[in-house]
Amino acid sequence: MSVQRIIIFGVSAYGRSIYRILRKDKNYEIVAFIDNDPQKQGNTFDGKKIIDPLNINQLRFDQIYIGGRYIDEQVAQLEKIGID
Repeated sequence: MSVQRIIIFGVSAYGRSIYRILRKDKNYEIVAFIDNDPQKQGNTFDGKKIIDPLNINQLRFDQIYIGGRYIDEQVAQLEKIGID
């Protein structure tokens, strides 16, 4: 099985929880976080970049894990920018 390149949507407690679970699994590589908060964008969390969701197409990834309270809105946002 090849390593899955993952983006986590959200750097809140939910996104960090997903990160803590996946980072220990050798089947996953966390590529970056995306977050709507402009104050978080451009920073890092545990060495992983936090970027604006609008820039997601600049990254090579296999899956997006959504961590947040507003999952429906996050999914709609991704669909609007062309991510299934």
